[in-house]
Amino acid sequence: MKKLLLPLAAAALLGACSTATLININVDGDSFIDATTKTISLPAVPPITPQVVVIPDGGAGLPLQLPTLTFLTGIRLNIGVSVVATDPTAGATGTIEMFVAQSSTANLYDPANKVPTAANCVGDATLTEAINLNLTATSPAACAAAFNLMKAGNFKIGARASFNLVNASPVTVTLTNLDVGVSGYPAKLLPL
Repeated sequence: MKKLLLPLAAAALLGACSTATLININVDGDSFIDATTKTISLPAVPPITPQVVVIPDGGAGLPLQLPTLTFLTGIRLNIGVSVVATDPTAGATGTIEMFVAQSSTANLYDPANKVPTAANCVGDATLTEAINLNLTATSPAACAAAFNLMKAGNFKIGARASFNLVNASPVTVTLTNLDVGVSGYPAKLLPL
């Protein structure tokens, strides 16, 4: 095993030395979230009453610190939330929203921190899908705030599931995945 690690470390070091090397960093963010805050159980949700749940539980969001790349070319976030009613006839319908704010922000779920869907920063997501955010330096202007905030490196993210049930039922809301990825160059000495 040690013989394999040395060539891999050397290859990584040589690749990092090039200013033209695009570096991709992918992090499985949900592995950093306490398991007790990934799942929220609601004992009895009445029908036709709007329910709102924030994930991770507690409302603080997940603070992230990304490595600083001098020339960041893209950021990817993927948040998956499932809402499962114990009664299969309950018919849960609703949406998932993504929020991004500075680490010091007290209220992550303030409407000002919502990543816009209208500007195609993120697609609309139903309760059985993941919501994806793919930002680049050339993203629409409405997405620029989220891109610049994440580009600074210190931010927090979270998801909010809003849903209704047709029939009353206990419900479990679970964060199924949270993936974060950044792409960029360590330096840019020559035009690429």
